[in-house]
Amino acid sequence: MKATAARYLHIKPLPASAIPRIVTATNTPQAQAPTRPAAPSVVERLLAEEHRPANLRVEPYVSGKAKYWKVSEEQRNLLRRELREA
Repeated sequence: MKATAARYLHIKPLPASAIPRIVTATNTPQAQAPTRPAAPSVVERLLAEEHRPANLRVEPYVSGKAKYWKVSEEQRNLLRRELREA
């Protein structure tokens, strides 16, 4: 039977506090790239168009978790089923 490397090596565990840090934290300001103004979002571009459809409706995003907050599981499933059918 061949001996493995683990049999020849004896590894002594060290606590994390004994390992020196490679990078030390400094408070010197780094060179910052010039900031560009943010590009307009899709909603802003659509609303800025002159010839947008009259029936364009923009609503804020509501997550599913917030939509069905404090609703029983049975009622949630019923509401989701109704929403899918609509």
